[in-house]
Amino acid sequence: MSLCLLNSLPVELIHHLLEYFHSYEIIQSFFNVNEHLNRIVINYDRYIWDFRGILKCQFDLVCQFLQPNRVIYLRLCDDDETPEQCHIFFSRFHIEQFVNLRSLEIISHRKNIEPYLTDLSKLSRLSSIILSLTHRITSIVSIQRVFPQLHRLIIDSPEFLNIKMPELRYLKLTKYERAPFSYLSSNLMPNLHSLDITLSLSSILSTMNSDLIWFQIKRLFLKTTDSDISFSMSQFLCKLINLKHLEIDVQKATNVPDGQQWESLVSHLIRFDFRFTIYNQKLDNDTLEKYLKSFCSSFWLEEKRWFVGYYKNLSSDSFFTLPRFVPTSIDTSSVYQPLSTSSNFSFDQYIRCITILQSFSYYDRFNELTSLIFGGKFDFNSKSQFFLKDLLQRLPHVHSLSLQNSQSTLYILNNSILNQIRSLTIRHTSCRSQFQLSIEPKKWCDVFPRVERLFVSIDMTRDMFIFIDELKYLSIATFEINDWGKSRDWSNESTREWIRKSSQRLRKDPNFTLLYSNEEIHFWMNEQQVNDFH
Repeated sequence: MSLCLLNSLPVELIHHLLEYFHSYEIIQSFFNVNEHLNRIVINYDRYIWDFRGILKCQFDLVCQFLQPNRVIYLRLCDDDETPEQCHIFFSRFHIEQFVNLRSLEIISHRKNIEPYLTDLSKLSRLSSIILSLTHRITSIVSIQRVFPQLHRLIIDSPEFLNIKMPELRYLKLTKYERAPFSYLSSNLMPNLHSLDITLSLSSILSTMNSDLIWFQIKRLFLKTTDSDISFSMSQFLCKLINLKHLEIDVQKATNVPDGQQWESLVSHLIRFDFRFTIYNQKLDNDTLEKYLKSFCSSFWLEEKRWFVGYYKNLSSDSFFTLPRFVPTSIDTSSVYQPLSTSSNFSFDQYIRCITILQSFSYYDRFNELTSLIFGGKFDFNSKSQFFLKDLLQRLPHVHSLSLQNSQSTLYILNNSILNQIRSLTIRHTSCRSQFQLSIEPKKWCDVFPRVERLFVSIDMTRDMFIFIDELKYLSIATFEINDWGKSRDWSNESTREWIRKSSQRLRKDPNFTLLYSNEEIHFWMNEQQVNDFH
């Protein structure tokens, strides 16, 4: 679209267009094009700040340019990819500045996250909170002050729930495995309609009674490790008299209802999705065909139009509804032959990642593929010297590459420059104590010059600094260290100073962050040359 046509569009239409872009993409793509678009970008008031896995330069760009009162969604993440993100963010902003914030999500490994959240109750428009915290919050009262106004809440522990939340519609408990029934009360949450939990059906049934909240639930999302749900499921569903939408995900299933059995249980539902994952059981073709055929009645195919699929990978078999639980990753341990009760459903369009364990020739089927993982036993030596380069040319959307056996890749990397790859993992199949890069770090950097995210096992400090200094676009890096690094205190300030002085790049980037965890060193840093958007 030409600039003159873009200028002629109504502002409301451009606002709608901006909803499909990340905040940093809006700045990079639309700002400083012309004065008209400048005003639109500056005055736009529905920004989504999603900082999970973001590159450091993109994070800094958004924080420097945009105003917090124009943000409606904020996600912060203190994980291995972006260590200390919350600390950096709240050193620049105070939470009460986000006066129009509707939704807040915080994923944090920090122990002292509480001081940043004490003023949440000042955000009158906040209606959704997601908290995923490694360390337990000791004082929850200050955070709870905002709970009565929430419509949506996702948390790790039900201990936050001992307060009345009259507006709450949706609740998800992400890590709780014991029945939290003392907290689930219709008196505390009179308008709760949607519940997402991970529990065994037996624990639910043992405490279900008229005083609990189950009778007002209309949408239920249930994960369970119960191996046999046939009997307990019928008991459970008959008590959920107002249920209209059910999603169930069963791991390690051994005995699950077939299509005919489900018909009598879910005929009143508007929406029903399931996934049954079966481990260590060999399903013969007759059993498989019989089970899928039970979902081919007029009830499933015509009345409800609920279709069921099947897929087998290296470790398990799965039955699932389409398209909700369609696999997005596959491996080549066996012939890729997913089955379904729909005559025209295409699995291929959903595949984003392939783990290649042996020769595979059907890459062109997967137009949406973004990630390739070459397993440790894959033999590159049997391929053409230009195998990887030619393959990536056929798969233009692939930007992530994982090589699980780096020793076998030397042959195919000669005379190659693979600018397409932005995320690179380099491993070795031998044990960590015997690990050595079979190819010099400088060679890796020459072949993959555009890498922004790196995971690599290294055997010496020198290799780490070569990767950091040579990959000028590198922002997120994890170095799996050998015995040489275990005795060093990586959290010590003197160690950080030693790292900074040892790297030409880090000497120019005083704001890089560093985390040592589980024998891995995680860096979050700026590009060597950050493009100015002005």
